[in-house]
Amino acid sequence: GASLASMTTIRVSFCLNAGAKAGQPLATVVARDSATEALLQAASNKLRLKKKDAAAARLFVWSKDGRGGTELPRGGSAAALLRNDDLLAVSVGEAYSGPRPAQPAAAAADAAAPATRREPPPLISGSDDAGRSYASLETLWTEQARHHREYYAANERWWDEDGYGGGSDEEAMIGDGGSEEDIEHSLRLLDALKARRPALAFGSALDGGSGVGRVTKHV
Repeated sequence: GASLASMTTIRVSFCLNAGAKAGQPLATVVARDSATEALLQAASNKLRLKKKDAAAARLFVWSKDGRGGTELPRGGSAAALLRNDDLLAVSVGEAYSGPRPAQPAAAAADAAAPATRREPPPLISGSDDAGRSYASLETLWTEQARHHREYYAANERWWDEDGYGGGSDEEAMIGDGGSEEDIEHSLRLLDALKARRPALAFGSALDGGSGVGRVTKHV
């Protein structure tokens, strides 16, 4: 069928993504708005989703063709992804569970291998310091990936302009020279660990802080 980009309205049906009725059309709408948020609102109303489920909801194309599992972008338009009479699976945060395109035997075996299976992230929603809301971690990661060049550029400008300023690593890193308390806490933690596990040898250490070593060099 024609894509939504060439039509003023489109007819889509909604089904559940999980459970005994997964994949069974439960409601149909004629949509005039291609925005994913508008489609999610229609799905929430038609399927009578609870408020917390609606906040975490995701829409996937439920299809046996090459589009099966395609997720409609939150906060964006689904015009280029939809066709008339598409069936949209409504997830409340879980990964797509419907049919997918057939894979070559070798690729299917690789996808099924436990060592390569990607576990879905925990169902967490929230907002950032700019007031943008995210229904899931994957939504946040997608948004961050779209803007990663901007983030790196802003970070470079920050340090090019001397960061927090100051004449020492401590002042440049945290805005003041007050590392003593952090050092004291770290030393107490190591002392407590050695007391509980006297057989442990502290011959080397890994700094996981990705800072400038202001604490590590003292412990």
